[in-house]
Amino acid sequence: MNIDRINMFLAVCIHGSISRAAEALYISQPAVSQGIKELELELNVTLFQRSGRTIKPTQEALQFYPYAQALIQANERALSVFKPDTSLPVLRVGCTVTIATYMLPEIITHFETLHHVKLQITVNNVATIKESVISNNLDVALIEGVPDNNTLSYSRVGTLDLVYVANPRYLENRKGQYLLLTREIGSSYRKYMDRIIYDDTIESIVSWTANNNETLLHAAIGGHGVAVLPRIAVADYIQKGILDVVVFHYATFTEEIGTINNAFRTHETIIKAFVDTVTHFLQ
Repeated sequence: MNIDRINMFLAVCIHGSISRAAEALYISQPAVSQGIKELELELNVTLFQRSGRTIKPTQEALQFYPYAQALIQANERALSVFKPDTSLPVLRVGCTVTIATYMLPEIITHFETLHHVKLQITVNNVATIKESVISNNLDVALIEGVPDNNTLSYSRVGTLDLVYVANPRYLENRKGQYLLLTREIGSSYRKYMDRIIYDDTIESIVSWTANNNETLLHAAIGGHGVAVLPRIAVADYIQKGILDVVVFHYATFTEEIGTINNAFRTHETIIKAFVDTVTHFLQ
């Protein structure tokens, strides 16, 4: 069975299109299309359903996928015996800002002590990180919140406590509406502030909107309103009396932390090792 055709098949599954698979493999689209056709003839099955520009793996493709992965891995192991590669494999890891600030450095140190892998780290908001994983610009990512995209594989690895906080002086002098310091629409944190925005029993107005928690933290410290932030980010400020926890209907709530990756890549050794390491580290 031709290894190049197997690689083409895996690339189409992972990237979801002939054109993106061709880009990833640095070959032409016709070459990928022809390789898939030849593999279908060899297996005597249809591997992809084509409708316009969309392409979806058939049930036979899903059955063949783990065998294709095993063939590639066996080929790589054989080559490594007779043609060793001294360079380290690269894992592109995405991470949201809060996790990167308070958790990721220790996770990376722990992972690198167990695995000889070169890590490339990208830090951004949840929406951008998810899109990068979907488009295969990242191999795996650590995010807050549960994704709603069925092309992603999600593994829950822990939780993050969140709290509403404000400067004590702001709370003492507040008159009328609460001024809300909130994340942008689409952020996993926004839904917790929306609870206040749409609560008819609480008078409030959005005062600040930012795309990162650091801005909201300093705005809250400066007395500009109420923010919802990870407890891990504000614990010292609460202890020192710089911030107070604001209790609406609840004081503390949790946000899930999990890893995401392309659903077709869940069983790749390097991705599985990272997910397992993060899970054990956080638990």
